[in-house]
Parts: sequence; structure tokens; C-alpha cells
Amino acid sequence: GVDGFRMDAVKYFERGVAEKNNEVLNWLYSECTNLNPDFYMVSEVWDPMITFSKYYDSQTPSIFNFDAGRQTGLKQLKDICLLRNLSIN
Repeated sequence: GVDGFRMDAVKYFERGVAEKNNEVLNWLYSECTNLNPDFYMVSEVWDPMITFSKYYDSQTPSIFNFDAGRQTGLKQLKDICLLRNLSIN
């Protein structure tokens, strides 16, 4: 069976509409965890931080953006999460 997926370019399910893309991610993650409770999914969103942060509304257990790994990207992400009352670990 499958234990997980790395979802590349998740912003392209419905280009430019994070809410719709989150619906797709949530549906897929829900379907997969129904089949395998230990299923894991990682989603890649290569977009500006303000858009990237919207994907925290999905059920995806892990989201990444290569720019977020840079020092300025981390600060931007922390600032956005504070504004949205989200925590990042």
C-alpha cells in the first residue's frame, strides 16, 4: 500500500485560489487516512509568504516552501502567522 504522498505544486489544482486547493488537499488527505490511518502527506507551495500561509488552513500535516527556509522567509512567515493567529513549530 501507500504510506504517503509528496504533493508538488498544489497551488495548481485551481490556479490562484488557495481555498479551492485546500478543499482538494483536505479531500485527498481524508480519503487516504480513511484507508490508512498512518498516512502522511507533504504539500509544496512555491508562492509568496502571504499566499503560502493560506495553506495552513488545509489538513495537510506538512507544508513547505523553499523560500521559507531562508532567514528572511522565516521572519515573513512568522509575521504572517502572528497576524492570522497561527502557531508554527
